[in-house]
Amino acid sequence: MTQRSLLLERLPDWPPVLHEAWAAAYLSLSLSTFRKTVVPEVPAVKLTVRRVGWLRADLDNWLARKAGHPANDEVKEPDGSEWLAALKQPPAGGR
Repeated sequence: MTQRSLLLERLPDWPPVLHEAWAAAYLSLSLSTFRKTVVPEVPAVKLTVRRVGWLRADLDNWLARKAGHPANDEVKEPDGSEWLAALKQPPAGGR
């Protein structure tokens, strides 16, 4: 088994913050491709003076945008205003 497949077997759920090698594996990219394509577009989080990581949610959003889907941070959560407006409308049929 490769190191990558062992990693995938040991992680039933990925942690919320991934170091560079895990972030690349999470996206199924080589480390060099991750550095060329993802690092310029997804900001790293400074964890310590010498350690950075990428939020899994940011990687998910990046991937969603690449696939042409709205990212989670771009989806407007319903605030209930449509529901309240519908309650104020008279029922259909004139009642």
